[in-house]
Amino acid sequence: MVLTCLLASGWPAQAASVYQWRDDNGNLHYSDRPIFPQATLRAIKANVTDGRSASAAAAAKSGIRLYVVDNCPPCNAARELLDGNKVPYELHSISGSQQEVLSFYKLTGDTNSPLPVLAVGGDVYKGWDLSLWQAVLDKAGYHVAPPAH
Repeated sequence: MVLTCLLASGWPAQAASVYQWRDDNGNLHYSDRPIFPQATLRAIKANVTDGRSASAAAAAKSGIRLYVVDNCPPCNAARELLDGNKVPYELHSISGSQQEVLSFYKLTGDTNSPLPVLAVGGDVYKGWDLSLWQAVLDKAGYHVAPPAH
């Protein structure tokens, strides 16, 4: 019980030691082993900001929200696009939460909007349209490629 309380209270995570290097194209890489001679040892702190994960903080900052329901192939395709391109977003599942349904209604103006719904800042895009979503996300600063199948 004490261990459960400590974990729930946000017991500070330890910093991990990792190796970091840049490849010939300038891309930054990390590993738990020194794969290349130019790799330098770094201490990486826990991925937490103000009690939220860094990805949750990035999603809140980006202003990108995705509204989905369960068992929805277009919704799954939308999540795959965002996840596959590492776009930070807030996921809102309106399948089982009255609060999420109300949030969805306030955003779209109705409860019968085609899903998924993508909100980028104050702009709302109803229904799955890969080309439109790529253009919108590119404009927001995220270069996205379609999921590979």
